Amino acid sequence: MNERTANPVRNIALRVLVVDDETVVRDLLSGMLTQAGCNVTTAAEPRTVLDDFDSNQFDLVVMDAEIGPRVDGILLAGQLQQFDPKLRVVIISGNTENEARAREEGFGFLSKPFAEKDVEALLAGR
Repeated sequence: MNERTANPVRNIALRVLVVDDETVVRDLLSGMLTQAGCNVTTAAEPRTVLDDFDSNQFDLVVMDAEIGPRVDGILLAGQLQQFDPKLRVVIISGNTENEARAREEGFGFLSKPFAEKDVEALLAGR
């Protein structure tokens, strides 16, 4: 079985913005997405998110629900969707209360901890 058959989502050329204040999570997710063929930009600071978003066009934003002690990632994601209503947003969190909030806003959700198969499902739109 060749690599293309083994992983059907590898050739997706999505432009993805990953926002998480935890370096380990950000790097892990970025690596998985890059390995799947995505063009990934990362941000740790909420204040850089709007700058990154303004100067780039993204197909998908994967954002932590809680970025640091004071920033609500779900609200920030909503602000990004005001700039681009077609933007696909996935919220990541280990807190199940955030899943309900994310889904109420129409966002996808990825529970921490996550595995490569979870990221592949995210890319496949499931």
